[in-house]
Amino acid sequence: MAINSAKKITTLGWDDPKLDAPIFSQALNGVSGLIWRPYLDEHAGLRVDCPLGGFPEIGDEIQIEYSPVGVAVWTPLEPMILETDPTQPLVRLTIDYNILGHGEFEVRFKVKPASDTDYKDFSVAERVRIDLYGPYKSSGRTEAPARIVFPTALPLGVDITQATLDLNPGGFDFEISSYAGFEDGDGVAQVWFTSLQPPDDAPSLGSVPMESGGVEFNLPISAFEDFEDGNYFGYYRLIDAAGNLSEISRITTGRRLKRSANLVLDPIDLVVPPENELVDIEVWKAGVRLAIPSYAWESGDQYRLIWGAQSSGLLPLNGVFPFEFTASSQLILDEYATQTGAVSTPITYEIVRTGTVNKPDAEVLVDVDLSVEGPGAPTPGDPSPDLDAVTIVGPASTPTPNYLNSADIDHASPIEANFNLWAADPQPTDGMVITLYWGSKLNPAGSRTVAPGEGAGDSFMIEVDKDAIAAAGNGDDIPVFYGVSRPGAANSNFSPSTSVEVDDAIIHSLDPAVFRNTLAWAVDPRGRITCSSLRPQGTGTPEGEKHIEVWIPPSAEFFADGVEVTFEFVASTGLNGDAPIESTRDTRSLTLDKNMADNGFIFELEPFDPHLKVPGVAPSYNSIWFQYSLDVAGTPAKSVPAVIPVRMLTSNNFCDGDPYTP
Repeated sequence: MAINSAKKITTLGWDDPKLDAPIFSQALNGVSGLIWRPYLDEHAGLRVDCPLGGFPEIGDEIQIEYSPVGVAVWTPLEPMILETDPTQPLVRLTIDYNILGHGEFEVRFKVKPASDTDYKDFSVAERVRIDLYGPYKSSGRTEAPARIVFPTALPLGVDITQATLDLNPGGFDFEISSYAGFEDGDGVAQVWFTSLQPPDDAPSLGSVPMESGGVEFNLPISAFEDFEDGNYFGYYRLIDAAGNLSEISRITTGRRLKRSANLVLDPIDLVVPPENELVDIEVWKAGVRLAIPSYAWESGDQYRLIWGAQSSGLLPLNGVFPFEFTASSQLILDEYATQTGAVSTPITYEIVRTGTVNKPDAEVLVDVDLSVEGPGAPTPGDPSPDLDAVTIVGPASTPTPNYLNSADIDHASPIEANFNLWAADPQPTDGMVITLYWGSKLNPAGSRTVAPGEGAGDSFMIEVDKDAIAAAGNGDDIPVFYGVSRPGAANSNFSPSTSVEVDDAIIHSLDPAVFRNTLAWAVDPRGRITCSSLRPQGTGTPEGEKHIEVWIPPSAEFFADGVEVTFEFVASTGLNGDAPIESTRDTRSLTLDKNMADNGFIFELEPFDPHLKVPGVAPSYNSIWFQYSLDVAGTPAKSVPAVIPVRMLTSNNFCDGDPYTP
């Protein structure tokens, strides 16, 4: 940087300086030139680092001189006498920047040793520039920058609706106009689109470099996610290369954001499962049922479910409230992803009406747990391909696997279920509980806890409960599998099934019950129960008090006068009775008289609601699982479960007249 050598020299030695030029650490380049204005305020002045060439001593005197560029006069400042020994040959002095003021200056210093009366050492001069005025500012003048220019997509007097946002996915480009006095290095320090006045308490949307002809700033659509409806204004503030800020720009004529139709909406209702109950894998597979409470509905309204960070597409509302629907299982699965354990998830809904979006003030928290112990299947609840299938070994029928006869049941030695613990991650650990199931998940047949020292690849044996074998009855294709869990866990990780033949092995088995008054159904040879199956027929009995007739055949071996028989029944999704809806499970008991024991009897399964009217599932594919049992000298005798498809609907209504909402 060239120095004005034509300036008046008042002290000998400046023509032959021995000391390096002063250093300005507050400069943008850390040495000289333009000073970063915020540092002047932060450091209470202009810092001048004077390299003395050697270690100074107590009593040495340093004096700084300055001269505005273009002025041939040097002005000395008050000298400073060192009162302590400096620890380095660089002495820092701080000058009140108001002494220099706004402008560009040359600065130099000289040093007088404590032992001398004259200044002996002189420095090279260095230039420094102090800029105290930001854009739209000068000595004695300050004004607010011009108003921000709204884009044509947001015309004056037209509300910003959800439709406006949807039509402009790339956001909105606001224009910041050019101005007199623009200098290289000027920029837009802050931009606001806010309802606050003044806006400086609102978060800035960002910054951009300024250009001589003006610049555009993009307001992204994502910024509107946190905006409430109301009047919004655009502002900006400029900054120059020295860090000087302008005033906030002039207030604009605002635009009204109106995404809501001001609907009064109550929080979403949980139907299945009830509020505060867990959405586990079984509930998730059966279908999570939700309901939108009544509001001032209009034809054309649509809704969107928001499940955590996931959202559904827009779906129609029919105006019948509470409006029940089944949440997308994929939506729930996508939100849960790879998490483990119960996760509290906020859910709500939006009502979309002619470009506006309306949402309840409060969300509802739902606990979801779709995790299992060990390596799970891609779809929760499906058998895990990484779990070893079980092999059943009977003490009498060995070495034939997966086959049992009556000798196995009567044998004193146990029937074994054998398999190897899995090797895939996450590997087995002690404390895991492995439960064997015989025929279905409703029939546990033994369990064992993984003991310390047992691990991946080890053989594992569970002794099979013969009562569970008896409960499932005879058959040549009985599925047997196991589930892995921990005490208190919501879910089990199931293995693939093994087909087991039970060849006339069960002694304490009762004939299945028979559902009466079934109707033929082309889909299933068993037929199905419908509204026409309800008894008594006619209008004399309210529909809600009618029942299903279930024939219990006589059993000379087990039935007798005074014997108590227990009936268990549960509604299920699907046609096989193996996906029970636990809220519909119930039991009844009665004591037989001689006539009932000798001839069999009709059991009246009532009420048909809720046990047969199952919410939230396709009505043509429900079923009823029914079993009766009694105690025989401490050993249970259970009937072969009876399962029948059920459709408790007319064309539009449930049997009791309640409307059906798919």
